[in-house]
Amino acid sequence: MTKAPAVVIVVRHGARLDAADKSWHLTSPTPYDPPLTYGGWIQSRALGLRIASLLHEREKTKPSSGTSSPAGPPTDAGLGINDSPLLEANIKARSTSTSRTQRRKHKVVVHSSPFQRCVQTGIGISAGLSQFQGLPTAARKSSD
Repeated sequence: MTKAPAVVIVVRHGARLDAADKSWHLTSPTPYDPPLTYGGWIQSRALGLRIASLLHEREKTKPSSGTSSPAGPPTDAGLGINDSPLLEANIKARSTSTSRTQRRKHKVVVHSSPFQRCVQTGIGISAGLSQFQGLPTAARKSSD
């Protein structure tokens, strides 16, 4: 039997074009399936960053129930952040030169309705998750 997910997050799609432009449906071959507005894309990406930061905080405050062996994956299969290959390579390079520990990889699953606005929201959230850097809150505030 499979293990239940550690975290489940339910979201609604971002801002739709038909809500911003009332005549949009007159020019579309699929008026029942509006895309996101630019603001909807920004909302989705910001939500992905926020989810990543919440999962990162959860991981920091969680007692270390799962341990990670140097050669294998972590034994605790929680949800979290998938690093992009460039970021992962950068983290590996830094961890070999310093005593920093490498971030754990986690499995993130995005389920979506097939409507365009929902798929686009999932893509935006995934982009936000992949852009998360894990900076301490104080460092983020000082860079703004």
